[in-house]
Amino acid sequence: MFSLADVSPYLIYLAPPLVGAFIGYVTNRVAIRMLFRPLRAYHIGGLKIPMTPGVIPSKRHQLAANIGEMVGEHLLTGDEISRSLQKENFQEHLHILIESTVSSTMKKDLGSLKTIVPPAYRSYFDIAVKTLSYRVKEGLHTYLRSNEVRAIIESAAESWIDMFMASRIEDFLSADSRQSLVEKLVESFSSMVQGQHAETQLAAIVSTEIGNFFAAGRPCADFLPDQFQDAIIEAVRSQTPRLLNQTALLLDDPAIKDRLVEAVLEAIEEFVENLGPMSNMVKGFLNRGLLDDKVRTYLDDKQDEITSFFQDEYLEIRVRAALGERIASVLETPLSDLLKIDQFSQLDAVARLISERLINLLTNEETRQLLVTLLDDCLAQRTGGGKAEIGRVTEREIGSELVGFYRAKVKDSVVAAIYSAEITGLIDQMIDDAAERLVSKPIGRLDHLIPQGVTAGLCNSLREVTTRLLISEVPGVVKSINFKKIVTDRIDSFDLLRLEQLLLSIMAEQFRYINLFGALLGFLIGCANLLFMLGGGG
Repeated sequence: MFSLADVSPYLIYLAPPLVGAFIGYVTNRVAIRMLFRPLRAYHIGGLKIPMTPGVIPSKRHQLAANIGEMVGEHLLTGDEISRSLQKENFQEHLHILIESTVSSTMKKDLGSLKTIVPPAYRSYFDIAVKTLSYRVKEGLHTYLRSNEVRAIIESAAESWIDMFMASRIEDFLSADSRQSLVEKLVESFSSMVQGQHAETQLAAIVSTEIGNFFAAGRPCADFLPDQFQDAIIEAVRSQTPRLLNQTALLLDDPAIKDRLVEAVLEAIEEFVENLGPMSNMVKGFLNRGLLDDKVRTYLDDKQDEITSFFQDEYLEIRVRAALGERIASVLETPLSDLLKIDQFSQLDAVARLISERLINLLTNEETRQLLVTLLDDCLAQRTGGGKAEIGRVTEREIGSELVGFYRAKVKDSVVAAIYSAEITGLIDQMIDDAAERLVSKPIGRLDHLIPQGVTAGLCNSLREVTTRLLISEVPGVVKSINFKKIVTDRIDSFDLLRLEQLLLSIMAEQFRYINLFGALLGFLIGCANLLFMLGGGG
């Protein structure tokens, strides 16, 4: 049976290595344990027991500061993070993240900008829109009021005027439009001259002019053109044969013949009365009844000769010349000498009659059509049938000086209109309306609006921009975050048991190896001691 006495000879040789291994293991375990325990200091009397609390609890703040310094100044540095951001795996992850976010956003059926903004921020959004509109309006008005823009506007106005003046009249006024314009002008003129007021005004003017003509003692010829005077004289002269024939025919009229016989008898009696002393004697021989018969018989016998006399060419020439001279004399006679003074009271009636006749003449359909034709022909002739340039026709009609004056007025009017309060208000209203429509218009799905190639390019651009932004800003962000202080304060605030568990969770396997290494080292020391003892004993 196996007993302790049987193995005792061997214990002499096993004890030193085993005891050394045990001591080494226990010593390392106690040393590791003393890193964390005790958690607080212990005292005997007034003296503090050494090694209380443990190393880590007593050096907790220094440990936290060292770890914070290591993390903040050696591990999480700005340069290190920047280099990590440029690595391929991070770039791929960033691209996938951006692509996923953009794709999901593009597929959403977005409403208007107003609906996209959260309700809590819509008041700020409205203020931002109004501020932006105000900034745009102020910037636009400032730009429009600048000297450069004013010069551009003036130059544009000049160019527009030049272009307008170089245009053909037919470009703005065709033949049909020109006739319609003339018809409207004539119609407006007819409407203007119709009515009692126009007739009264015209009658007053005519009456005044006739009165002035009378007062000036001017002849009738001043009323009439030379061609019209010649036509009147020629018309009277042309009636000479008819007048002579009518005179010859008058002798066949019994009443006229009686008047003529009576005139001859009165002439004979007047002649006899002028004979003086012989008149009584001559009267004794004359018989009025006999004379009457003789004269009548003579006229009857000489009827053909009298008719031939009135048809004589020489007489016609003389009468024709006499009539012409008489009519010319009448035309050169002052009108006041031809009319009796009491006829002046009829001037108003004559003036009204002339005015009425003149207005009727101007407003009847034939005259209107004639005026339309005349005006249309005149405009066509003056404008070259619409082929002439507006500028040349205008200069010819009103002169280059007036054209230059009106060019300057038009240019100044255009510039003044652009800078007027009405245009300024219109621009402001347009900007406000555009901003309101922009924020109220539904956006819809962006993938229906933006091509796929553009979306891919947008993702790449966002990745590059994000990377550059991170690389440029990370050093400053890391510095402002102060990882050293964060880690220090965080570790310093840990519960000691939690800190112990944290360190043990990280170094538990290493501590086990340290314990085993202590046992192995103690075993080897015990073996060495055994060899030393055996060597000394022998």
